[in-house]
Amino acid sequence: MRRIARFCYAAATPIIISVALINIAALVSFFQFELDTDFLNFFASDNPKAEEFNRLKDKYETGETISVLIEQNHSLLEKENLLKIFSLQEEIEKLDGVSQVESFIPSEISVGNHVFQVDDKFIDRHFDILEDYIEQNYSFMGQSLSADKSKAVIIVDMEFDVVTGEVLESLKEIISNEKDWTLSLAGNEAIKDTLLTYFRRIIVFLPPCAILLILIVFFLILKNRKFTIIAIIPAGLGALWTLGTIFSSGQELNLLSIISPIFIIGMGAADGLHYTSHFIDNMSKYSDRRQLVEETLDMVGMPIFLTTITTMAGFASLTWTEVLPMRQMGVFVSLGIGYAGVLSLFFLPAVLSKIKLPSKPPPAREGNLSKLILLVSKRKAPIIIFF
Repeated sequence: MRRIARFCYAAATPIIISVALINIAALVSFFQFELDTDFLNFFASDNPKAEEFNRLKDKYETGETISVLIEQNHSLLEKENLLKIFSLQEEIEKLDGVSQVESFIPSEISVGNHVFQVDDKFIDRHFDILEDYIEQNYSFMGQSLSADKSKAVIIVDMEFDVVTGEVLESLKEIISNEKDWTLSLAGNEAIKDTLLTYFRRIIVFLPPCAILLILIVFFLILKNRKFTIIAIIPAGLGALWTLGTIFSSGQELNLLSIISPIFIIGMGAADGLHYTSHFIDNMSKYSDRRQLVEETLDMVGMPIFLTTITTMAGFASLTWTEVLPMRQMGVFVSLGIGYAGVLSLFFLPAVLSKIKLPSKPPPAREGNLSKLILLVSKRKAPIIIFF
């Protein structure tokens, strides 16, 4: 480890410049940012249901389907409700990209020797005939109307080459304008839209909260703002490099891999904290900057290396799972922790060999880490978390 420390001290400027260039390359790769919202990826590769779904989709080249669920307290076979559902169907059919709309209301019915087209006028005049027909003869009713007749489903088939997101937005607008009934959407596209909402919330809230929490904890330990920020840099850059690797390789983020940076920051930050806290402890012992860097890395370099390797191995074990997103998360987190470990061993000593040190070091000790204990007691044994 002393050789590594000497190298970091002698080549501090090239190391810092190299890391800065890699950071720029990682940020540029964000222009290739893509999200994978296909929930079928969460099924195992040999799942028979998922394979059958994909075969049918490829065979018939059908467009996506969205279901509109209608819920209310009274029977939907009442005259006013039938008229309203028929009007809703017509409104949906007029949307661009919609090929067909189906519900428990048939397009035509046969009474005796006569066939009648079902429209708003027929419903207004003969809704009792339509109600009897639906209850007694229409086979689709059991699939689209509940037993108590208070819930129903409208099936919206879209054209094969349509932009489904635009149709979904139009349907969401229709639903938002409804005041009397409870309308909701289901189907692949609705699930993807929900996942996309979750992605946005995760990106906006979770990483900043994780970083803020770590900064607070590190500051309570290190008692210095500059050293607190420096300690978290390896983990932060490790997360950035991991995202850069994902995007530059043409891969997409899914609901599991998108939380990889949180694992990387939370676990990779420990190495930076250990080195920085020992560096502060040694400031009063070694006045020479080079000796300070060498002694600190000689003390914590091997533990940092071993913890990095074992943590990477733990997450790498996820590659044996059959669920693709779980495998990807295991690979990405292992990669990010490896990045954070390398940065803690090389970049952190290089930075600390160049920055201006305070004349009086803050009173930080590694022993403070074990004093951060979280006790949760609700008729159970306390849960103790050591950093």
